[in-house]
Amino acid sequence: MSTRRGLGPWLAALVVLVVLGGGVPHGLLADQRGWFTALFWTGFGLAVVVLIALGLRGWRDR
Repeated sequence: MSTRRGLGPWLAALVVLVVLGGGVPHGLLADQRGWFTALFWTGFGLAVVVLIALGLRGWRDR
């Protein structure tokens, strides 16, 4: 991130992903098997990739 302005929303999204990554599988999906779990982890993985891409988009090597 080349500017601090974009850091706050990015960190907030990171915190949300961390909470969801721990809370959803052990809470909402604790008794679920199969498609619900697979769909959650697929969506979670895609969200992580997008978040990393957004974080690196404005990064500059000085």
